[in-house]
Amino acid sequence: MKTLLSVRNGTILAVAFDFTAFAQKIYSENPEAHKQEFLLPALYGGEIDHGDTSSKFKALVILIAPSVSFTADRWTTQCTTVEKAITRHREIFFDWAFSEPKQAELAQLFRGLISASACACAQDFFRRVYITDIWKDTANETKLKLNNPDCRRYGRYWRSQLENEIKSVPTERVIFVGKPARAAGWRHVPDGTPRHWLDFLTRWNEEAFKAQVQQLLSEIQKERKR
Repeated sequence: MKTLLSVRNGTILAVAFDFTAFAQKIYSENPEAHKQEFLLPALYGGEIDHGDTSSKFKALVILIAPSVSFTADRWTTQCTTVEKAITRHREIFFDWAFSEPKQAELAQLFRGLISASACACAQDFFRRVYITDIWKDTANETKLKLNNPDCRRYGRYWRSQLENEIKSVPTERVIFVGKPARAAGWRHVPDGTPRHWLDFLTRWNEEAFKAQVQQLLSEIQKERKR
């Protein structure tokens, strides 16, 4: 699903990427991703003002896969609509990024990208930052096996969804977190859009990741002053 177009006074205008429609399509194509409906695939995206054709996210941030255990622990009731599922997934991601001590450096990245007030709640956060994963159903560890006859189709499907997002989502920059994220999407970033790469945060590279975040935020600050 590409960015939609409209015409005003004879001029073609871009309309913001419709994430809800994008999510509805993915859920319809993956009805058995998890025994609890809508728990997987985990879809976050973002929600800028569709009426403002000049609006962009501060960043499109691409990670590898959702945390199934963290999501499942907070999936306490069944969701009945795609819209409700999106809202819950965003709240869960926000909680994971800003409340989990292990993600402190990732939270620091987000606070550096947007104002502190925009990090106060999930709704405000997702108006400014678009979040996605490569493997949104987290089945990559079992599906991406060479002896699995579905391996190529599975890989093509999720990489094509990511490509769609990268090419369609209006954003000031794209940030890849982890080598797999970079490998899957780096070449799809539109010309002229800044792209950045960070290592995936683990308990063994916290200091290195912290230094990468500080360097990236410093580069962004310099860009904004130009």
